[in-house]
Amino acid sequence: MYDRERGTFPGAEGVWGIRGTSRGAHTRSADSRVLYVQPWHVNANDGGNTGENPEEPFLTVTAALARCRDNAGDLILIPPSDDWQYGELVSTPGINETVTVNVHGVTISGMGPLGSYWHPAVAADFCLTVNGLDVTIANICFSGATTAGNGIYAAWNGGATGQWADNLAVYNCFFDDTIDTGIQMDFVWYPIIRDCMFYQCDVYGIYQAAADGDVLGARISGNFFHDVGTSAIYLDEGEDCDIYDNRFFNTDAQNAALATDSMINLVNGRANLVHHNTMSCVLPIVANGDYDDCNTASATDSWNQNYLMNGPSITNPT
Repeated sequence: MYDRERGTFPGAEGVWGIRGTSRGAHTRSADSRVLYVQPWHVNANDGGNTGENPEEPFLTVTAALARCRDNAGDLILIPPSDDWQYGELVSTPGINETVTVNVHGVTISGMGPLGSYWHPAVAADFCLTVNGLDVTIANICFSGATTAGNGIYAAWNGGATGQWADNLAVYNCFFDDTIDTGIQMDFVWYPIIRDCMFYQCDVYGIYQAAADGDVLGARISGNFFHDVGTSAIYLDEGEDCDIYDNRFFNTDAQNAALATDSMINLVNGRANLVHHNTMSCVLPIVANGDYDDCNTASATDSWNQNYLMNGPSITNPT
């Protein structure tokens, strides 16, 4: 056996207007593979290409994943298409695929300052289901396109051997207004969700259902949630989560209308820290759209210095 000389490449912001200049943070080894997926490329092929030449890419992410190895630092790159999330979807409409990721330590990243466009092959499906450890997803614009869809579902797969989703990392992704739920997690420990935009997702931005297992030690920071339908962040059993430096804009709350749990709901959680978030609501005054209306804390949480429209919070929301 030999040492793969592992190292971490930091992320880098792209230059506006120049494709392929951004980079997500990822672990690399001396023999790591960089695989390209570009279904609209004239030479794209899953049967004969290796995917390592950007001029001979794979047609599908599924084919690229089949060439990835556990914990080898393999990277799947998706160049930007000619369309974006509000485009016509007629020329190069990005990735149209429903994918399960069960390779540990793989990174899937879009390229370019606006990321790469992805919607599920089947309406209402998740674009990505993650059953692998240490998976990183970055620089992707998730959209339901002309039909409804969901973004990322990370789950412990019922005890199946080697299928978990701990240490998930999601960076710099966009979830648009045709997405029902941006990120759903089931029994996931130590996920990182950072610098994402959840723009008018129909139901949830980040979600963990009561019937699903705990989310433990999540770090959720630097995200923007704009008018998410039911709750921007709903973790029914979040434990030891750190939720900070996020922005929540809800039009109903800003207008003092009913906005129950529209921002953060940690109803049955334990020992979560929620701090230094900016929210378009006012301090609790027992009224529609106030801090207490928009948020729910668990009994053991600590909510500190969240910035509201008329001052910082000093209590947990009720």
